[in-house]
Amino acid sequence: MPNLTITLLGSPKIFLNGELCSFRTRKVVALIAYLVVTQQIHRRESLVTLFWPESDAKRGRSSLRQTLIRLRRVLGDDWFDIQRHTVGLNADADITVDVLRFRELLGIESHVAYEEAIQLYHGDFMMGLALRDSPLFDEWQYFEQGNLRQALAGALETAVSL
Repeated sequence: MPNLTITLLGSPKIFLNGELCSFRTRKVVALIAYLVVTQQIHRRESLVTLFWPESDAKRGRSSLRQTLIRLRRVLGDDWFDIQRHTVGLNADADITVDVLRFRELLGIESHVAYEEAIQLYHGDFMMGLALRDSPLFDEWQYFEQGNLRQALAGALETAVSL
């Protein structure tokens, strides 16, 4: 069975079966990150608004369609549920995401879990990835980064006291 691993703590990296994936645009990586972190099904219109706010509806839908084609070209069809009106994760896909594991470990109150969570934190959330024309995405990324940084500070403080 194929394996998809996504690291978003630090510089974002996506590995398919252990091989680093390369994408032609940052928006593909940003879209993947948004889908895996939010873990929701999103309406295409909302994704267009998030990633292409300056585009008219037709051009925005076309840009999203092209981004999804690029995503599928590299990763295939196993990981994401891409429908006519919605896009999300495939519920059956086994995707390893460091951010999700980090949050899961912080929910376990043990020294070992906190140590493992701290080891996962290789840098700020999606460090070095910015989209110059997507202020709503940048805002989401900024708040996720702040929340994760705060969670790390709490984990460090708790790990010392355990």
